[in-house]
Amino acid sequence: MYNKYFELYSNYKMYFCIDNEYFISVVKFKGDSFRKVIPVKTNIKINSHKLLECSKAIRRIFVSDNIKFGEIVCKNIINSGADIIFINAYNFNKN
Repeated sequence: MYNKYFELYSNYKMYFCIDNEYFISVVKFKGDSFRKVIPVKTNIKINSHKLLECSKAIRRIFVSDNIKFGEIVCKNIINSGADIIFINAYNFNKN
């Protein structure tokens, strides 16, 4: 009986508990009324238990209009070793 439950738990942990993953979110954009947010992500995978802390920290960040594709928005977020980078290409100078 014990072996059956242990086997079920080990399969659950293998399929549903993710150790590391990328953090993908948006950052508030300052200076344009049309685009309110821009997409960002981490450059390396971080521990899944730190994703909530990372989202709390990222909501305090504002970005200006001189950002380019792949540029670092925030270095070493929550001391995880991961950098937040800009992942989309916008033409900010277009009227």
